[in-house]
Amino acid sequence: MSPLWNRVGPYLMEGRLFLFRPSVAALEPRLYFEPESGAVRLALRAGRARFPGLTLDDFQLEARIRRRFEEGAVDTVPGEYLGLREVSVLPRLTRAAVASITREMLPSPGIRSWKEMRRYWKNMYGFRLQRGEDEDERPPFYVNVVFGIQGKK
Repeated sequence: MSPLWNRVGPYLMEGRLFLFRPSVAALEPRLYFEPESGAVRLALRAGRARFPGLTLDDFQLEARIRRRFEEGAVDTVPGEYLGLREVSVLPRLTRAAVASITREMLPSPGIRSWKEMRRYWKNMYGFRLQRGEDEDERPPFYVNVVFGIQGKK
């Protein structure tokens, strides 16, 4: 279905660049089994969805820490300095704890650059991640998360 429709959690989002549009068409498909007739029915609930990009403001950083990060005095902000400590992560909208915000991408097996990260998400999930003027232009910061938040369901 991708790139025409992209699965995000239980929803289908329209278009290959859905992450960059102010609002996109969204469908929530549901299958129903009718035991009497043995029929399966597909129901679609339509709506609109928005994916505003994260900014440092969203994380409610302490002013002193934010200033040092923006000036380049520190490259990592640990999660304990953040007001927002949980995020929903694509593609399943899984809840995760924010471990840190960093200026550089942390090492991952097989992914060494932003270009490789973009390629991975496109090939694995069909999602197009932000691309700047320059092919290797990367985001202003990276959010590092830990899955399996204790006490949350």
